[in-house]
Amino acid sequence: MTLSEKENKKTELFHHLQKLCKGEKLSGSTDAREGVRYLCSFLQQNGIPFETYTFSAYLSNPLESHFLVFDEHSEKADTKREIKSRPRSFSMNCPQMVRGELLFDPFSCSSSHLMEEQEFLKSVRGKLILAFGYDEKYAKLLEQYGAAGWIQIWTSDEDEIHEDTVGTIWGTPDLESVWSTLHLPVAAISGPDGKRLIARLQNGEKLTAGLQVTVDTHVQEVILPVAEIKGTSDDFVLLSGHYDTWYEGAMDNGSSNSIMLELASEFYRMNRQTPLARSLRIAWWPGHSNGRYMGSTWYADYFHQDLSANCIAHINSDLTGSVTSDILTVRTTGLEGSAFYQELCDRLHVDPPAIFGKIGRGADQSFWGERIPYHIALRRERLPERKESAAPGSGDWWWHTRYDTIDKVDPEAMFLEYRYLYGLLRAFLMYPELPADPDFYFDLMDQELSEIEQSGTESTREIRELLAAIHIQMEALLRQNRLKKEILKETAGRIHQLRQSYGAAHAQDLAFSWGTFPLLRAGAQKRENCPKDWYLFAETTFIRQKNRCIDTLTEINKTLKHTLEELQ
Repeated sequence: MTLSEKENKKTELFHHLQKLCKGEKLSGSTDAREGVRYLCSFLQQNGIPFETYTFSAYLSNPLESHFLVFDEHSEKADTKREIKSRPRSFSMNCPQMVRGELLFDPFSCSSSHLMEEQEFLKSVRGKLILAFGYDEKYAKLLEQYGAAGWIQIWTSDEDEIHEDTVGTIWGTPDLESVWSTLHLPVAAISGPDGKRLIARLQNGEKLTAGLQVTVDTHVQEVILPVAEIKGTSDDFVLLSGHYDTWYEGAMDNGSSNSIMLELASEFYRMNRQTPLARSLRIAWWPGHSNGRYMGSTWYADYFHQDLSANCIAHINSDLTGSVTSDILTVRTTGLEGSAFYQELCDRLHVDPPAIFGKIGRGADQSFWGERIPYHIALRRERLPERKESAAPGSGDWWWHTRYDTIDKVDPEAMFLEYRYLYGLLRAFLMYPELPADPDFYFDLMDQELSEIEQSGTESTREIRELLAAIHIQMEALLRQNRLKKEILKETAGRIHQLRQSYGAAHAQDLAFSWGTFPLLRAGAQKRENCPKDWYLFAETTFIRQKNRCIDTLTEINKTLKHTLEELQ
């Protein structure tokens, strides 16, 4: 790419960003529809084929909250103080103020076990709980023990309050998961305000507080635009990012939307000159912010068979272009291996990833049931030691606030992320062979199972043995150049279901973050860390997930053996 081509591309990317950063684009809003109109207009003007899907969404818009703290002796109007707060999306709507003693949970800022925390939990009934974090599992614990409400304390020291969700359900509830809806009012305050209240409580003050939370949870139609550039086969790569935002959302996620538009334009032009070996599908999700990823889960539901048969990779773009970013980070399920990215960056003449990690539970990772071999999220971030907030991505204090404006995006960073994604997509769309590094991939899982064994008393030996056998057979197929899409879907695609989720392929897990091999990990507990009943629950969880893993891995092993026998 010449210097003038680079400058033109930076100009085009920033032009899109300027057009998209207008208004507050929560799904279902007028501004969100205007954002979709711009995306579709660009696609149409450039001849890029696309469809729009309109459907009902279950959305939760936080409107306002009031958190009042009264002094020790009086609840008269002149002795109360309101502390700035924001309600959480999918909090229980609580327009009538609830009052109660304010109680700080000291275990919320430590890696405690339930045995240690249980005595505290027995004391929360009818009280307003002040606690660090944003974990939905914790919200359900407080609900179970009868707390009157939860005031979340942000875990870093900026004064801003970040919008967020406390929704326990990933995507639209079904008739089973709806019973997990949260029935607890939740609002957030800043870290400094929280620490001041903790100091007062630890100095012996007895504080009474009031909490009122207004949240509008409702059903409303949303729009999902999907562009498709047809290659020479039905196999496709899914590139995705959400278009709905908190406030203007320049970095989250206007910059990614802009990059996706330019990638659509580039690969459409390329495909007309030299047809792509695989197709490219680009989806701009609604319902990420105020729908708990319902746009991507709708697509997983309604295009399940197509995704299961033909999708080879899901590449998600989120939180790009930050003015503070320093380094390339890649988070992935790992089948392609780390050397793949070194080679990719060598071809692009750009710096290779400085951080290479496992993909987490977030950013529309809704496709574990579709047997997709590759799941990748790639962006530039700040060096870990330079992060100034607990916010994800670059750790920027403006994340999910009204200050996520266009001045927070660096055109050079956005261009670099465009280049990285271009190179990544080109490798999957143009090269006949799919990348695979079984050694790297199975080493990752071996490390994860070691962590699980160290945290509990249960063995994962049978799982390890089956994975080792699958590893050997995948290596044999790779040597024979037989590690094709169908085999990768039946091996890595099915392994991802075990490693990244715990439920049925046609459903979505609850929105709890457990880590890889989620309920296998959650169920691996030491007896001394749990009350008797919870240890029994954990033990039962572990054996059921272990059986699930063994059955699935046994099937995969038989399939690979049969494939190798046919080749002999």
